[in-house]
Amino acid sequence: MYGRIKDPEIAYEQLCEALAAFESSAVFNEFTSKYDYYLAGKVELTEQENFGLSLFEGKGRCNSCHLTTPEPESGRVLFTNFHYYNLGIPRNTKNPFYSTFESINPQGEAAVDYGLGAVVNDVNQNGKFRVPTLRNVQYTGPYFHNGYCATLQEAVHFLNARDVDAYPAPEVRQNVAHQITGSSHLKADEEQAIVAFLLCLTDGYEPQ
Repeated sequence: MYGRIKDPEIAYEQLCEALAAFESSAVFNEFTSKYDYYLAGKVELTEQENFGLSLFEGKGRCNSCHLTTPEPESGRVLFTNFHYYNLGIPRNTKNPFYSTFESINPQGEAAVDYGLGAVVNDVNQNGKFRVPTLRNVQYTGPYFHNGYCATLQEAVHFLNARDVDAYPAPEVRQNVAHQITGSSHLKADEEQAIVAFLLCLTDGYEPQ
């Protein structure tokens, strides 16, 4: 079925099917993080990790988008609500897309990534990107759609203090989700606790 294919449309369809099959496999969906063992009652979180979880679900409002309730079909906690938001991410001036070939990016440094808005041709969706899962987030940096934050700590601080620190203006200023991000008033130790909790979401943990 997946031999040499001359029709590009069929090849693309079968490529998508193959990727979907892999992403549905046990290899791609381990659910073997410390958090999973914690949910199963097999391990305890450290004091800092537990504090981070309470902030994640409370003061930090992280679970407004990164849900900690099990997904009905699988019964797994997926850490996403699958919605789209504009988090007010500034331009990443180091993004190599700005200096790539003119045939790929004819606008050069003036290019703006409108996210979902450009896909559905709706200005009310400009700047919005899909909420990613936080599972294995330890390995998915740099963070946000354009890699604006290099580390997990920087990403947590940005979402906490975007509207109170001296950050550059958002690349797309409309539709910014001020109601759920940008001014959580978390202290430095609280940000660190959330990062500690997020590191509990990495697969491959081995209970002692």
